[in-house]
Order: sequence, then structure tokens, then C-alpha cells
Amino acid sequence: MQTTEVLNSRVLPLWLFKRNGPLKQITPEEERIATGLSKRRAREYRHSRGNVRSALSELLGIEPLDIPMKATPGKAPHLEQGLGYISFSHCSDALLLGWCQEKLGVDLERTDRTFKFNALANRFFSKKSQSINIYKDNTRLNILEEWIVKEAAIKWQEGKLIEGLKYWNWNKSTNMVNNDLTKTQLKIHKFDYKLWSISIAISKSKIKYYPIICTI
Repeated sequence: MQTTEVLNSRVLPLWLFKRNGPLKQITPEEERIATGLSKRRAREYRHSRGNVRSALSELLGIEPLDIPMKATPGKAPHLEQGLGYISFSHCSDALLLGWCQEKLGVDLERTDRTFKFNALANRFFSKKSQSINIYKDNTRLNILEEWIVKEAAIKWQEGKLIEGLKYWNWNKSTNMVNNDLTKTQLKIHKFDYKLWSISIAISKSKIKYYPIICTI
């Protein structure tokens, strides 16, 4: 599909990059930020910003270093008005980028990730959330699935993870997530791709978007 077709369609492009992949050029300001980070975080920062710029360059037809993007560590990334919305997420071995003409949030985790799932659910998931999605079989996978849905919603909200988890409740049967505090309702796209579980949160809209993995 050509770039113009993507921009004028209901396609929601996603890019998945291996974290051990090559670094690409970033702006002088981004390089300045990277030099102030730890070695591990600096590489992660250079890798994500360089690959995001490269992917968006092909999509938007703008030179990578000329893309008006603000992506400060720890804050939601933004493009200049009129160029759409972006969100990205890291896991242990990959970087996910999502772009849409509407505001979105994305989250990514390894499907085989191990963690103390019962303790996590008891601490961060509301009783309402736990009652909506009754965990029977594959408890770890079900809780992981709900975790990434909630995190995608929090990224859409540009909120704080720990504070926001208890307010978002996902109804798996309707693929909608609701915030008890703000009364916000979002549409969820949730699917597995190879080794990863991916979740996308987007405003409830008459437009139906179709997520597509563009590259890896």
C-alpha cells in the first residue's frame, strides 16, 4: 500500500523494531538528551527516536531529521498539529510505534513474560475490573492481556501508570475500556503477533481502523 493510501484510509500502521537493531540518525537536541542518560537508557533513546523518525519519514514524506516531533523521555510523544498522532512502547526485545489520524495509545509485551500476576492484579486492578473479566484458565496470560490494555489506555490519556491502573476497566466481550474517574470510553484493538502481545487504545469513533504491521 502506498503512503497516500495509508494516510487517506482506515489503516492504522504499526512498526515493530528489534531492540538490538542498528541505530539511526537523530537530531542534535535528541543527541544532547541522550548524553545525559545512563548507557542503557541512552541506547534505548537513540534506537527509538531514530527508528521512529525513519518510519515516519516514509509515511509522511518528510526527511527524518525534519519531522517536527517532540518525544521527551518519560512523556508522551507528539507530532506537530496536522501530522497525526503517535505512540510507542518498549518491551525487553522490541519497540512498537503506532500512528493514527486520531489520538491513540499503544502497548507491547512479550507473550511469554513471567511476573507475579496474582499479586499484580490484586494490587492494581479494581474489583470491578476483576469481576468483568473472570480469570479461569491461563491466568497469567489473561492478566498480562488486561495489563497491556490498561497501559495503552493510560498512554492515550497521557497519565501516570500506577495512578491510572485502578480507574480503567476493560470489558473483554465488547473490547471497550472505561475510566471510572473521567467517564472516558475507548475502543481497544488487541492481538498477538509472533512473540508479542499488542494493544491499541483509540477514541470511540464511527471510523473503524484496521491495525497493520508495516515492518519489523
